[in-house]
Amino acid sequence: AIAQFVSLQTLNLRENGLTDAGVRRLTLPCRMLGRGPLLLRELDLSGNAGIADKSAVSLACFTQLRQVNLSCTSVTPGGVSRLCSSLGLRASREGPWLGHPTATIGWAATLLDQWRGCMEDAASKRRHKRLMLSPPKTGIFSYRKRVKLGSPSLSPPGPSGTLVLGPPRSPPTVSPRPSPASKRRLF
Repeated sequence: AIAQFVSLQTLNLRENGLTDAGVRRLTLPCRMLGRGPLLLRELDLSGNAGIADKSAVSLACFTQLRQVNLSCTSVTPGGVSRLCSSLGLRASREGPWLGHPTATIGWAATLLDQWRGCMEDAASKRRHKRLMLSPPKTGIFSYRKRVKLGSPSLSPPGPSGTLVLGPPRSPPTVSPRPSPASKRRLF
């Protein structure tokens, strides 16, 4: 699918849970076929902890890259230096993305705004429903968990391993039944 975006110049994949395998798939059309977003100039991969040095090698196929954000990833300084040397970039701890919001422009902007509105509405409905269904909390315990405490005693080990709150129980007394052989001896 990325191979169809031949005019793509800026790509923001910040905090998307990408891994080295995802970056390899992203760069596959470019590396293998010489197709895809060959005009890509800005790439933000920050906040993807699954990206390491293997991804830095894969990104070298985007020869037009001028800005790459790899902050909060697992790329080592060695991987950064290899990427910088292959693309003619210089490493910097500060970049144009840090502290600047990303704007979506074009035909997708209105669609994304509508989607955000729907997601916010759904989240507020879930919050409201959760507040209506859950009892108010008081102190450490909710009122459902309050019980009249006696002296706590552990119940005998069972499948649930429960804690019984109340007075300790004495084990039931069982009188032994005489066996038929012992009955004969008694008479």
